[in-house]
Amino acid sequence: AVVEVPTVALDLASFASVHEFSAHLRDGGQPIDVLCLNAGRGGAAHDKAELTVDKNEAIMQVNLLSHALLVHELLPNLRKSEYVRIVAHSSSARSNVDPSLVDDLAGRRRGANPWRQYSLTKAGLCLLMRALNERLAQAGVTGVASVADPGLAATGVNVQHDLARTLGMWRRGIKDTKAFHNKAGSHAADAALPMALAALEGRPNALYMGEGSTSTTLDGAAHRAGSLLWRDEPRAADPMNWPAESVQRLWRAVGAIIGVKGSHDELPAPGQGHDEL
Repeated sequence: AVVEVPTVALDLASFASVHEFSAHLRDGGQPIDVLCLNAGRGGAAHDKAELTVDKNEAIMQVNLLSHALLVHELLPNLRKSEYVRIVAHSSSARSNVDPSLVDDLAGRRRGANPWRQYSLTKAGLCLLMRALNERLAQAGVTGVASVADPGLAATGVNVQHDLARTLGMWRRGIKDTKAFHNKAGSHAADAALPMALAALEGRPNALYMGEGSTSTTLDGAAHRAGSLLWRDEPRAADPMNWPAESVQRLWRAVGAIIGVKGSHDELPAPGQGHDEL
């Protein structure tokens, strides 16, 4: 097999970069069979907010907004796939979010800090995948969108969170994030397995997850929540189970920022004008 690596860089902190990268892939004309929305950045509760060149809160743009724009701009390639699987990486931090705040992407109503923004992006990705499952077919795309939860992975994003301090782990005798990783974290490669499984078998609105550092089997490391022997279905309060109204609110809020007007109706094709929806 021949693997072609795009020569154009992708910076999710810049909508212009997303457009340039997507145009490069569209010009190549190849189908996209798997699209993993994995990139992301974190932030600690005590950090100051940062803005991108597009004047959006940085974590929100990198983790959610630019991923939504990327899907939109790659529609021509997605349409060429016989069956595409789109997978977004969420996090248990999604459970920190109240559904009433799902369209407050700038965090104005809740005094947002970077950690809260991160949590909202991870809830938002769940809702984005649910929204896509309602719209892919009418946009001419055959396939599904699903969600993966890597668990507590020993990666740099938790260092960005200053996670041990943000979660108050000192109360449990854990002094810093490295110690937290050593105690409960899983290797990044193991944490990637739920996303890999979702990319292989993806089902609409499914959540793929693992047992984390306690896993002793491949099935334990990656499985579809609620399937077969795994009865760990998302709770009612999980964004995967939030009311449909929350999905529509998130979709409209994201569309308004990335320039896809009326995006509650359907996904337009790039180049047709983002207002023809």
